[in-house]
Amino acid sequence: MRSPRQVIETPTGYTVTAERWPDSYQDLCEQFTWEIPDDYSIPAAIFDFPDDERASDVAVLHRKLDGSEEAVTYEALDSASSAVSRRLAEADIEPGDRVATCGAQSPWLLALHLGILKRGAIVVPISVLLGAETLEYVLSDADPAMLCIEAPALERFGTLPKESEAPVERLEDVVKPQHPGTWDTENEPSDGNTSESAGTNPAFLLYTSGSTGKPKGVIQDHQYLIGSLSGYQLWYQLLTKKQQRSARVWTPAEWAWAGALFDVCYPTLAVGGTVVSKPRRTGFDPKQAVEFLEDGEVTHAFFPPTALRQARSILDTDITAPSALQTIMCGGEPLSEDLKSWVEETLEVTVNEAYGQTEANAIVGQAKPAYDLSHEKRSTGCAYPGHRVAVETDEGIHETENATGELLVDAESPSVFSGYWNRPEATDATFTDSGWLRTGDIATISQGGEVTVQGRKDDVILSSGYRISPTEVEAVVESLPEVQAVAVGGVKDEDRGERVKAVVVPTNGAKPEMIEERIQDVVTERLGPYKKPREIQFVDRLPELRTGKLDRDSLFE
Repeated sequence: MRSPRQVIETPTGYTVTAERWPDSYQDLCEQFTWEIPDDYSIPAAIFDFPDDERASDVAVLHRKLDGSEEAVTYEALDSASSAVSRRLAEADIEPGDRVATCGAQSPWLLALHLGILKRGAIVVPISVLLGAETLEYVLSDADPAMLCIEAPALERFGTLPKESEAPVERLEDVVKPQHPGTWDTENEPSDGNTSESAGTNPAFLLYTSGSTGKPKGVIQDHQYLIGSLSGYQLWYQLLTKKQQRSARVWTPAEWAWAGALFDVCYPTLAVGGTVVSKPRRTGFDPKQAVEFLEDGEVTHAFFPPTALRQARSILDTDITAPSALQTIMCGGEPLSEDLKSWVEETLEVTVNEAYGQTEANAIVGQAKPAYDLSHEKRSTGCAYPGHRVAVETDEGIHETENATGELLVDAESPSVFSGYWNRPEATDATFTDSGWLRTGDIATISQGGEVTVQGRKDDVILSSGYRISPTEVEAVVESLPEVQAVAVGGVKDEDRGERVKAVVVPTNGAKPEMIEERIQDVVTERLGPYKKPREIQFVDRLPELRTGKLDRDSLFE
């Protein structure tokens, strides 16, 4: 293990009593303390820097559709967001109001978000790739005071849902002028924050991917950023101020989801790095994404496993590794060892897996090369500093006792949400009486504190009295060279209750009839006969949710 003995430099929100990063991860966690200012806000965390030390640094490096680049400094982003705040005030947007936003990755979208936050209002991010039905649902549920939508998205949607009575403004008109490089930083007043701020004030109304039903609105406070930062520092290995300010961080995921916003955008701005943006208004293109890692000189990136599987399916093993890329964080769903090894070997980078959800971000994960937190097979890692986890079984709650059950997160964590929008009963059901957040995921915690996330509680297959983890079977099947991607789930069976079904994408040239028996034999040999897929379906591609996660419900209804 490389010694992580650099001087400790942390952003606002927490401290470590040691002067240098400890050799022991346990020591790091014991010396870690949250210190959340009473007047904390996301804009203040980004723009209140001493002696203008970040003013001329590049906050956002934007790659336009025509291939040209535009660099936006922290000073320009601060000025533009203050102007947005004033325009919202002129439009009678009050602190606490909800403002929906819909736009592709761009500096204008971030300026809009930060202007809304400076006004004391709540950002409701909406994906440009949503279908009309989901857009209608989100607008109806959130009931925003205004919708700011970019012109291309407005043109694509055509007429907006009748149920939404919110005034509609073009994003390009709210964030003026259209080109960030021409923002007048001298004539724009610097103070656009028109409301009192506090870490526990609502900042974002984030809608879940809908993987377990209708998307739910998750209320996250300003301190959600602080709760995400300890994991962010470790999975990207940004341990010193020099490393933080030289980072160029990108994700192909849209800036409408918790992972993109709080695993990439806002933590990067909070530590003084550069967010790399590239607009996308169509489906994910794995070849373009990997090429952009080189073209955009990206140093750190976030990819969901599904995107990496797609990349593996179309890329040659002899591709040139991106020269600047150092670390990829992978999250959103379990990452198989086979896929992780392929990424590390092919792209010549460190891959750190992390676990979180919209309701509680950046909770568990890995921190290589500074700390090796994954000794157990398929381990997701350990709880990041400042966070506590446990599992709940029929016998009770266990923190370090080699137990398997529903994963719980200590509700005192600043990244734990404050509630579901207009769903008090769902909110109450999510928390235990003893102060834990129920994640809805099944996990195993070892005696040493390592966490292995196995998947959604609802996805566990109950077959002939056995409880079978789909991800365990998927890992074995995906390790076969003939298999490009696989999803495993349970389907109804009169004799067994449920039977194990595998939906398989074969590699190019592999014949389904040749590998079906091999899949069953390998799973039987490595996991046992009761876990083997008794039904195998071959498809060209696995379906995805709009967040890039696997759409299991459509496969195993």
